[in-house]
Amino acid sequence: MKNNFTISQRNAIVESHLWCIKAVMKQNRALIRAAKLDADDV
Repeated sequence: MKNNFTISQRNAIVESHLWCIKAVMKQNRALIRAAKLDADDV
């Protein structure tokens, strides 16, 4: 299934859900560090 969102629509969705993204990243901080990932890349 392909989503046909424009870049601006996709960005709006991400911005409206940043609180959720940050919460999940906080819960998985150790895993992100162990994988040597930069938070901006996640």
